[in-house]
Amino acid sequence: MIAVEEIKKHINIDIKIKEKRPHIYQIFAPFFHEDGDMVEMFLEQTINGTLRFCDFGLTAMKLSYYLENLNNTNKKVYNDILKENSLDEEDGNIFLETNLTNLNTNFLHFAETLSKISSLKYFDSHRQKNIFYDVLSDMIKETFQNTNVKKDYVPIKEYPENKVDYAFKGKGRDLYLFGVKDNVKALQVVTSCLEFKQMGSKHQSIVVYDDFSNLNLSKGTVSKLLRNTDKQFMDLNQFREEGQNYISEMIA
Repeated sequence: MIAVEEIKKHINIDIKIKEKRPHIYQIFAPFFHEDGDMVEMFLEQTINGTLRFCDFGLTAMKLSYYLENLNNTNKKVYNDILKENSLDEEDGNIFLETNLTNLNTNFLHFAETLSKISSLKYFDSHRQKNIFYDVLSDMIKETFQNTNVKKDYVPIKEYPENKVDYAFKGKGRDLYLFGVKDNVKALQVVTSCLEFKQMGSKHQSIVVYDDFSNLNLSKGTVSKLLRNTDKQFMDLNQFREEGQNYISEMIA
């Protein structure tokens, strides 16, 4: 059984540790929820001897104070945060496997992620960030019901990271559409389009921005997008008004 002093030795911040029951230790550290309550975290030594930080469902309980229930959108955001931060969940218990060598780094990461999940402001911000892609998806489903379109299409199987948001299958060439919400996605689009060209792909590419005037993309990124894509829609309104005719003509 791991000793309390050994845990303290590997976590380089001011903490208190209490053994709740055999092989389970509660860690008291200066991480707080928005209402001032301390984030409740535990270190568990499993039956097979491995270590993991966990919360025994207390973060989800805290989240329920903000949201009466997790609707489909909220559940997606919740799961996205876990995935983006490499945390797992089992029956509401959020956990992160660790070892003594990485105990300090993983503890800080675990604590900060729990704070994010339980923060209503972060939750709403994250949801707003992703709503653009939801709206774009709904728009394409509604507008192109009778069109051969594939979502999350991978043109080159050897490069699955170069994924196309929507691929329209045309007679002589394909049309690849990318939604762009931020600088990171913009650079991903540039990289993908460059590799498609190098592989001799016969296609044209479209970029639909959330709102180009407010994205604050770097000048270098904008220049690369203009050089390596074929058509730009500056916002969803322009795409709604012009997108159907443009795409229909290009794939005819």
